Amino acid sequence: MKILLATHFFPPGVSGGTESYTLGLARQLKAMGHSPHVVCAENWGKGRTYQPRHRDAPYEGIPVRRLSWNWQLAPDPFVNLFDNRQVERHMEAYLRELAPDVMHITSCYSLGSGIIRAASHAGVPTVLTLTDFWFISPRQTLRRGDGSLCDGPTSPAQCACCLAADSTVYRVLTRALPSELVARGLIHVNRWPLLGRQRGLRGYVGDVAFRRRALRRAFDQVDVAIAPSRALKDVYVHNGFPSERIRLSRYGLDLNWRSHLQSRSRSDQLSVGYIGQIEPVKGVDVLVRAFRVIPHQSAELRIFGDLDKNPPYAQRVRALAGDDRRIQFMGPFERPRLAEVLSQVDVVAVPSVWLENAPVVIAEAFAAGRPVIATDLPGMSELVEHEVNGLLFSRGDVSALANALNRFVEEPQLHEELVAGIQPVRSIGDEAATLVEVYAALTRPLVTTP
Repeated sequence: MKILLATHFFPPGVSGGTESYTLGLARQLKAMGHSPHVVCAENWGKGRTYQPRHRDAPYEGIPVRRLSWNWQLAPDPFVNLFDNRQVERHMEAYLRELAPDVMHITSCYSLGSGIIRAASHAGVPTVLTLTDFWFISPRQTLRRGDGSLCDGPTSPAQCACCLAADSTVYRVLTRALPSELVARGLIHVNRWPLLGRQRGLRGYVGDVAFRRRALRRAFDQVDVAIAPSRALKDVYVHNGFPSERIRLSRYGLDLNWRSHLQSRSRSDQLSVGYIGQIEPVKGVDVLVRAFRVIPHQSAELRIFGDLDKNPPYAQRVRALAGDDRRIQFMGPFERPRLAEVLSQVDVVAVPSVWLENAPVVIAEAFAAGRPVIATDLPGMSELVEHEVNGLLFSRGDVSALANALNRFVEEPQLHEELVAGIQPVRSIGDEAATLVEVYAALTRPLVTTP
């Protein structure tokens, strides 16, 4: 069976959770004798044209088509970010050329919803794994501009305020005018695309209600939708998406790396690991502040992540760490080093301040036999059971997180008790076998009785 996996980005350039999951699925499908292909964005905010150009560059023997374009140069950048007609036309031609049996989308974030229409026009059935809240809100983390959490769009004006919060123009105008008045004005900017293309406004202003309607229509064209967590499915249902059309199916992990895992005996030194992006939504600053609170010199914090992706935030995190030698910035790492990284830590911290769907890093920590300290938010709390396989703390609560870290130092038996509570994680082989059944059902011809 030929399967086209469509995702936002792909290794080696980007190796976040969705990228790693897509790569693991491609590897497994190939090992099962199928023919996986990948299509993704490569550079989508650089260059001199908004017309997509492609580069075919295999990765680990998997054919990968990488599309590059500059969305900022599009006639309407706001619409281009979620409904890219140029990418749609390219994809329709590519699907007819490649003729896959099915297209499995793991993210529309960069390619846009037009790839769903392209598949429909080309007669290719589609499977969509929902990895975030992109179909509900342009802020796919459902985290407002002021950092508070949202459970879905309310009014167009409020959504416009939230979306424009990062815009320099919005920040300047709201110094003199009420925020809602400014937001209402920005909603109408999309009537004059030339204004929406100006620096400081690009991608931050537009008709959010129109976007939501368009993406709902796109979702309704998907043949099978999958949610990896109950929390994510609940939010979609709360926002009007039909429950019966969203299947619950947990992520599976490529576990081959475990053969390289080194056993780690707990000594007097506690090693806490953070593995992921150095971004505000990940709560790395919360973790550093909490670690600075604990007095024990017999503890260390190892932060694995790319400090160059968001330099201002990385600088802030470094400043919070100060001259504390217990905090080490280890930099990014390639996926083949995952076992080496997890071998260096006793416990993994996941201090995210948004509604994480089902963080792959939690499952990877459990696969390595490492307990997890996580934010007590839906999605994460589905995986981490307090006092069973890890500890939970309230969102952004530095003191609560510091207390959890302290417990691992002051209660030596806690680590062993939590390790004993870790259950086996689902393998990518198990998930791929289930997905192949889904693919086959979509491609199987209908049998009609005379």
